[in-house]
Amino acid sequence: MKTELNKSATIKDSEVTLFRNMSTILSSKYHVTFVGETHQQYVTYHSPQIGREATREISDIWIIAFSPSKKLARMTFLQAKYHRGILDTINRTFDGEYFQYELLSTRPNLIKVSGRRFNFPLNILSLGCCNSVGSYGIFYIDGKKQIDMAYSSAHEVHLLSKLPHSYASYKVKLDIPFFPLPVAPRKCKCGTCEETVASFDLDEFIHYLLDLKIGVELTIAPQHFSFIRSVLAQQQPSLAIGQFLDFVDNFGTANIIDQEFIFEGLPTNLMVINTDPKEDVRE
Repeated sequence: MKTELNKSATIKDSEVTLFRNMSTILSSKYHVTFVGETHQQYVTYHSPQIGREATREISDIWIIAFSPSKKLARMTFLQAKYHRGILDTINRTFDGEYFQYELLSTRPNLIKVSGRRFNFPLNILSLGCCNSVGSYGIFYIDGKKQIDMAYSSAHEVHLLSKLPHSYASYKVKLDIPFFPLPVAPRKCKCGTCEETVASFDLDEFIHYLLDLKIGVELTIAPQHFSFIRSVLAQQQPSLAIGQFLDFVDNFGTANIIDQEFIFEGLPTNLMVINTDPKEDVRE
């Protein structure tokens, strides 16, 4: 992935553009759909730090990866950053925004969805045992002037700045903790699921994303299946989306939530990946 991405990408590209390019590269071997959303939509939660409601976008990229052959599906809400410098096990600090960090790292129940009409389940972040449902993907420039990406579960990121005392945009320094490399998947708090919590290598991130080791495991949080199915059913048809709809229906959880979902657009940019290689997928 890193080699292919650097053939076309430039340091002037936005984070979302780089993810779109990554989806195009992945589509040579996998069924991938990238749905871009330019309208900002927000969620509101209670911030313990300031004792009041805070409102932020839920993330830059919503990634849903699934495997019909393995009967597994995971999702993560990833905040993308572009750090114009090196990130590695020594230089691990990047710039962030406190309330976005608090939202993704603590995974609270939401109070409401703000802006355009989009019915997120209020436990979309809090349901499930894997902390990597909230994550960061930080593009950076390596020692060879190549674009690379560091990844971390938001729960693992350390806050290096002073805490805010009032509600406003509050810039902070965030630090990816040191882990011996390579960072192998580890058991999450349920003791059963495995998740990868950090990486300083784009190829390693893609490997674990395709291996379904990043994000909450949806097959043990099936309350979200009906919601996600409703989201995808209203998008432009594609093979990846059609395969996910079939996957949910075959799993038997499509109607587990007795609720009508109403949408006007998407809440964030969406990437859907069928991790079964194309040669293993019936067209």
